[in-house]
Amino acid sequence: MEFREYLRIERARLDWSQAKLAERLSELGQETSAARVGHWETGRNKPPLEDPNFRQALAIALGVDVNELMSKLGFVQVEDNRSREARRAAD
Repeated sequence: MEFREYLRIERARLDWSQAKLAERLSELGQETSAARVGHWETGRNKPPLEDPNFRQALAIALGVDVNELMSKLGFVQVEDNRSREARRAAD
């Protein structure tokens, strides 16, 4: 699944506007704007998924596990036997 599609689906699930997601990401230390979220959703720009801080903030904002997020986006996921809390602390 492409990031832009995933982001639209997750925003709809939360019933959030692009501005609300941008606000939540900014609260989590990832300063962004509604326009930037819109650009991610149209594919005009790509989000900084290579940044582990961004991935963690996005996962928290969307209420999903960071490994689940990356897996749904097609990134390779290494088998991890640690507890969810241990993985979050490590990330």
